[in-house]
Amino acid sequence: MVLCLLPSTLPAAEGGPIRVLLRGYAQPAAIHESLQLLSDGCRLLKGQANVPVPPLPAELLRRTPQVETEDLFDGDRWARYETTADFVVEPASCLPIIWRGFSVRVLDGCRRELIGNKGSPMPGDGEAPKTSLIESAGRCSGRPIGRAPDMSGLPVDDAGLGVSCIWSSDFMAREMKLPLGQREARSTDTCVYARRPTVALPSGRKDVVVRNRLDLRNERGGDIGALFPVVGDHRLAEFSDGTPISPTRFSREGVEAFLRQPHKQALGVAR
Repeated sequence: MVLCLLPSTLPAAEGGPIRVLLRGYAQPAAIHESLQLLSDGCRLLKGQANVPVPPLPAELLRRTPQVETEDLFDGDRWARYETTADFVVEPASCLPIIWRGFSVRVLDGCRRELIGNKGSPMPGDGEAPKTSLIESAGRCSGRPIGRAPDMSGLPVDDAGLGVSCIWSSDFMAREMKLPLGQREARSTDTCVYARRPTVALPSGRKDVVVRNRLDLRNERGGDIGALFPVVGDHRLAEFSDGTPISPTRFSREGVEAFLRQPHKQALGVAR
């Protein structure tokens, strides 16, 4: 993140714990088209006739983001829990399923670091998800933590849920003495929490990103997200500033519980 690397003139803002939950959704039409292609290919390999895959219910798609990222800041501790959901077909039955992947990273001050993950990008015949959890000593350099970026005077946008944010592109534009607020609507960019853009950790600073945007255009100006189930906008779904966070979210037990979640969900939409 560029905000952590550039100089500033203001100290970090003090404050309590912060929790940010972002969710990203692919276009329903792209998910349906992808499922139909996967189903047709699976049945072709088995010598079976193609079967139409009915569109997935809107409520199911609303409850199943393609990407869900939760960032937790609490004193000198930080954690990120990420869940991905791929709509694929099970090789044995050629029926649509949701295949989830889980990853987590916890920095417990300079004391320890936890890195865990479970799942794989695509299911295979007889494949079981692999879970790994690595615990190691913290990685603190002992060097003084740099100052927080000076975001004063920059344009403020609405991240949702009453949270204001500042786009990184405007911060960079000011550093390069370019006009502010002229970013493209579909450009790749991140929007950081206006009240506390970064949080100082013993290992360095981390941005408090409350919105994330990926440019999905191809070289001809078309929308890749309309052709493939790709997430282009990660929006704020839940947020708290000052609300206590359970210590278990930064513990090995909390990480293990997160990784124990089921990776596969049957959809039952094909006939």
